[in-house]
Amino acid sequence: MRDYTKLWALKYFVPLLLIAGCVQGKPYIKPYDYQANREAVLVYEKALAYEKEGNLELAIVEFRHYLDYYDSLYRANEAQLKIAQCYKTLSQWDEAISNYKTYLKKYKKSETIPEALFQIGECLETANQWKESVSAYKNVIKNHFSTVWSQKAQERIAEILKKFPRASWARKEKIAVRTLVRTMSRK
Repeated sequence: MRDYTKLWALKYFVPLLLIAGCVQGKPYIKPYDYQANREAVLVYEKALAYEKEGNLELAIVEFRHYLDYYDSLYRANEAQLKIAQCYKTLSQWDEAISNYKTYLKKYKKSETIPEALFQIGECLETANQWKESVSAYKNVIKNHFSTVWSQKAQERIAEILKKFPRASWARKEKIAVRTLVRTMSRK
């Protein structure tokens, strides 16, 4: 009986120990660690340089590298937003929307939340997902009425609804948006 216990331990426990020893977690960078922060800045600047050159695939890779290793530092929210913007520029709408949503979940208190919500609407609009884009723009109006993005969202909704003058959903949305704007302006 003891032989089976030893064999079981050797067969299952030892490989688990080996695997656990080989797996390395992300390093935690302390804000006062000058060298690590310097490396983080270099990675971020490299990503920005790739973006400026128009090499967006490499920019995405570098921004992801920044997030993988330096997500506790101050530019992590900007890196996530940049990834989404790069995908949008590459016309990869689903990836862009996914990354904007990741940004919204991770950085709820960011001042660029209205812009990210608006960008989701733009991606949906460009992908000809009209109803979804109107819904996304309404979300901007409802939750961030006092921003410039709300005004832009109202303009975009008006442009979309003009394309469908006879559609019943467009007429309903027009009334809903008008009501929403009236309600929000009273607050």
